[in-house]
Amino acid sequence: MRASESNSTRRAMRYLWPFIAKRKRALLTSLAGVALYTTLSVLPPLLLRYLIDDVIRAEAWHLLVIVAALLLAIPVVAASVNFVSVWILTIASRHFLHDLRMALYRKILTLNMGFHSEHSSGALAGRLIDDIGMLHMIIGQGTLQIVVDVVVFTFAIFIALTISLPLTLMLLAAVSLYTFIYRYFSRKICVASASYRTLYDEITGRMQETVAGVRQVRIYNRESSESGQFLDRTGRSLDRAFEARTGSIGLSTVCAAVQQVATSVIVFAGAWMVLRQTLTYGDLFAFGSYMAFVFSPAVRMLDVAGQLEESMVSARRIVDILHEDPVVHDRPGAVDKPRGNGLIEFRDVHFGYTEDHLLYRGLNLRIEAGSSVAVVGPTGCGKTTLTALLMRHWDVHEGAIQIDGVELRDIPLRCLRRHFGLVLQDPVVFTGTFAENISYGLPKAKREDVERAARTAEIHDTIIGYPGGYDTLLGHYGIQLSRGERQRVSIARAILRDPEILIMDEATSALDSESEALIQKAMARVLKGRTSIVIAHRLSTIMRADQILVMRDGVVVAAGTHAQLLAIPDGLYRRLYEQLRSDQLETP
Repeated sequence: MRASESNSTRRAMRYLWPFIAKRKRALLTSLAGVALYTTLSVLPPLLLRYLIDDVIRAEAWHLLVIVAALLLAIPVVAASVNFVSVWILTIASRHFLHDLRMALYRKILTLNMGFHSEHSSGALAGRLIDDIGMLHMIIGQGTLQIVVDVVVFTFAIFIALTISLPLTLMLLAAVSLYTFIYRYFSRKICVASASYRTLYDEITGRMQETVAGVRQVRIYNRESSESGQFLDRTGRSLDRAFEARTGSIGLSTVCAAVQQVATSVIVFAGAWMVLRQTLTYGDLFAFGSYMAFVFSPAVRMLDVAGQLEESMVSARRIVDILHEDPVVHDRPGAVDKPRGNGLIEFRDVHFGYTEDHLLYRGLNLRIEAGSSVAVVGPTGCGKTTLTALLMRHWDVHEGAIQIDGVELRDIPLRCLRRHFGLVLQDPVVFTGTFAENISYGLPKAKREDVERAARTAEIHDTIIGYPGGYDTLLGHYGIQLSRGERQRVSIARAILRDPEILIMDEATSALDSESEALIQKAMARVLKGRTSIVIAHRLSTIMRADQILVMRDGVVVAAGTHAQLLAIPDGLYRRLYEQLRSDQLETP
């Protein structure tokens, strides 16, 4: 297990090194300052020994002012150097965390939909904010403190050796005990920290889902149940945090006890050597000072090492995402595709979300340019997967998908997705104004174009009814809007982009009959001359399509117009039609 963690840590540092190397100049400058600060910090005990043995005992009055001036000047210069070093390192640390957070954010946005289905948005937010925040120990005050302590420790041991070899050996024997103490406690700290971070992911993910779905929680009276689950997860996470903290306290306590006992024994041995006149008073005083310079850094290094262990847990979690393969890549040599007619072809497509279960086995499909196609079928038959593959959220296992005769993988992703407009069943409204939401896919759109799209989507009158009009700030998830209004904002967003291909996944499912009728009339103009794929359960939407594809178990079992498919007596479409007609007649 330790070998596995060691390998994981090395991999994490290998991925993080380029971000650290970008701040190399600042780090080297800071370390140079640290070296000077450390050198100045360890000089006073030597001066005090000189003051006792060579100035006071020798009554050298002419040297007293010089030594006193040095004792006063050194702390001032050391403090100034330390301030500048810490300031430089703090700036470097801030840039390091910023660069890493941006790289992680960009990577998350490029990862395939399978990754996002396995990781909640709350957990990913935790890694972006909390885990990266933990890395300040890797390049920051923690690293600086370790460097200072290592230099001070080494220098103090060297000086101690020049004062008394026996006492130094006793000191080293006591310090060596810290290694065994650290190995015992660090394992517990690391395991508890990793468990805490995992539970924290679960808490943030569930909390985000619950807050976003607060209306569902209330309507189904699930407040007590959700509170109980939150309490349980929080309790378990706090238990792991308590274990980690207990380990840290135990480490510090045992180390402090070792220091106190060792200090008493070494001071006693030093006093005995002074009485035997093998050590001077100044030597004993200086050795006592350098003994503190050995013990204190050793304890701090162990404490910081424990914090670094926790930071490395976060580092490994971050690198796990940075190491993820986006799966869908731009093919070498891919070139931008100009706007075309929107002819879509699926050629012998094989695809499945898992290797052992294929949804499509040799799917062949042609959607004519400028036509409107409705896709119907039972749940799980592969309707939405068609559009996911078309926009390359996934890549096919075998076969090819083409637009205007160009294979999708020969088009850069950013170019490919500019050809699409998308309206989902669950409308997404971002925090921002109406205008910003509608122009999300075309940020530089003119206000008149935004308003034209809003009129087409039948949301203009709603928008101007707000005091701020198009500049009205919408809250989180646009919660003050009805679902139908959010849906129409989403439709306006797709219309504004003027896409070559428009995909509508249950786009009018949340609208009342009156609004749907108005939108259907407007969309008839918008869709003219534009390829559209509509996944719908509304009869009005299905019946208006130029062609209807009927799917079952990943296979297109029938295709034709509404009248043609309805004429098949025992066809799947006729059964679906009768069911939809019955359901919609019953709907008030």
